[in-house]
Amino acid sequence: MTCRAGYQMSCDASVPFRTCLATHLSHNRSIIVHGSVPSGATRFHINLMNSGTKDVYLHFNPRFKEGVVVRNCKHGGTWSIEERDLPCMPFGAGQCFQLEIKNEGNAFGIYSNGKKICSFSRHNQDDAIDTLEIEGDVCLSCVEY
Repeated sequence: MTCRAGYQMSCDASVPFRTCLATHLSHNRSIIVHGSVPSGATRFHINLMNSGTKDVYLHFNPRFKEGVVVRNCKHGGTWSIEERDLPCMPFGAGQCFQLEIKNEGNAFGIYSNGKKICSFSRHNQDDAIDTLEIEGDVCLSCVEY
């Protein structure tokens, strides 16, 4: 697998995965996560955050027992209202996936296996996001950022 120009890549990344982003997530830039969901998984999350303030600009959290994907953000230590509305759960136990989170200007576009599953309105400035964190019940094969 080759890396897009200006991007970094970690393959066979272990969980928890945490990295500093070399460049901010500017308009039309993406983070792409390749992985799989192990049998018996309950949840995992992907956070786009600021390491200094600990603000979370996107919390993407598939919860398998509930059958939902929670999206949220946290500023000044306070979580916003969760978004949970999706027509179906795009992940399943034993399945491989490619998840893309794209800065589309006023929102993050979130794509699963090439299909847009939702948007999450952005509540921040591009230069505030400097950290990518992935934790929980997920096996990572490659993370491109």
